[in-house]
Amino acid sequence: MAEPVQRAWRAGMLADKRFANKASPPSALGELDKLIAAKTMNYGMYDISEILQKVNVAATPVMNCEDQFSDPHFRDGGQCRNPASHHRHGYVYNNPMRLSDMPPTIRRPAPSIGEHNDYVLKDLLAIPQPKSPI
Repeated sequence: MAEPVQRAWRAGMLADKRFANKASPPSALGELDKLIAAKTMNYGMYDISEILQKVNVAATPVMNCEDQFSDPHFRDGGQCRNPASHHRHGYVYNNPMRLSDMPPTIRRPAPSIGEHNDYVLKDLLAIPQPKSPI
């Protein structure tokens, strides 16, 4: 979006009484959403973030899991790991906490559904396995 267009659009939005304050009716917020969607639909999430950041609006892309795993910032920052030992799952999130004396590690991937049932039921809880009716 070219700078003059941005300024003109922003000035028009600021002058619109429907969006004058936080007490505007909910219908005005819905209309604002539609106007913003129409104005930004031809831009990618990174482009929109950059445009907003240039005018001092704190903005970052909203990402789903697939976006995060393919985003270089997440990869380079170590937020996503691919434990090669897991037999079924691909990438997993790393621990976001960064402590200087204890770096985050993934010791093993999360279990699959029911993967440890026998261990928990038999070994930890000592629940006997039901006898087969046959």
